[in-house]
Amino acid sequence: PFQIKDKIQTNIKINLLLLAGSIIFLLFVESLLYLLNIPEKRLRYDIALPFIIENDHRGYDWRGYHTFRDELFELDKVILTDPDRSVFWVPRSGIYPFNSEGTIGDKKDERCTNKRCARILALGDSNTLWDGESAYPFIFQSEAARSIEPFCEIRLINAGVHGYSTYQGLNYLKRFIGYKPDIITISFGWNDTVPVRAPEDKYYGKALYNLIQKKEFLLYDLMHKSRIVQIMEKGIIFAMTIFVEPETRHRVYPEDFRENLIKMIQISKEIGAIPVLITRPHYFRENKIHQFEYDVDKYNDIVRKISEEEKIILFDMSLKMKKYKISGIFSDYSHLNEYGQQVAGRLLFERIKDKMMRICSENEK
Repeated sequence: PFQIKDKIQTNIKINLLLLAGSIIFLLFVESLLYLLNIPEKRLRYDIALPFIIENDHRGYDWRGYHTFRDELFELDKVILTDPDRSVFWVPRSGIYPFNSEGTIGDKKDERCTNKRCARILALGDSNTLWDGESAYPFIFQSEAARSIEPFCEIRLINAGVHGYSTYQGLNYLKRFIGYKPDIITISFGWNDTVPVRAPEDKYYGKALYNLIQKKEFLLYDLMHKSRIVQIMEKGIIFAMTIFVEPETRHRVYPEDFRENLIKMIQISKEIGAIPVLITRPHYFRENKIHQFEYDVDKYNDIVRKISEEEKIILFDMSLKMKKYKISGIFSDYSHLNEYGQQVAGRLLFERIKDKMMRICSENEK
């Protein structure tokens, strides 16, 4: 019995020594990695593997980047967005070009100073946002002001957000009902088509929320700040990029794209606003390298068909821009340049000028 007892005690001591040695070794390695700043590019947030893979194992899915690591200024490292459950990310309020409500232009509770007034809400993605007040919604506002004011005051919220799909646009629209817009312009399609390896948009929000909730646990938080864990994650990602090819899917499938647009139209009508559908402008490179370069026109065709079925005003920006030299109006294959934005804004005003005049003649705000 004494020999057995001694053997057990010896084994316990050995295991404790091994445990203590392992802890000391790990702490030493962690400290060394910290001093050497390895890995140099670490995640700003503690993101679970599916959200890392979508960026490092490219499906050209920028949702994780926009949600957690958007940086406006390279040197200052100013974070441009905040995580949000229903729309994944929102512009950080008060960071240029966004106002204290995270939009550009008016605030939701601002009221007209003129008895006659028209309020415009511009929904869309990065092409609508562009660089702020030089974007086509503000060119449109300037054209309207030049033609209509002082007879009628033209107010505008540019609620375009980079990377937004129709799923996000639909949920974002609900936040502006109190603004009581007279016209709502709706321009989406490019981001909906993007093939992704993480969940599609209608399931992504739940996964994102569950991820953010895990940050409440101290152990989880501390573990994912470890340099060792970061290296392990990168190793797993590297292995997966070599041996695993995850299934891809659209961020928003065509049938959901259609449904989201119809819901936006319904909401617009319910609050007394005139919806204006806008096709997403683009140009195709001769050597297409992304699947969504083939798909964007299919989604634009859905927009055209909805406008016809629902008797909704259509501004076919994609078609209109094909009349201009591509090199003169695009900054890249999916975004207009400054001149392109000016052209789009003027053409949009011409398209809905009559509606604007009618609204101004009827409205007394």
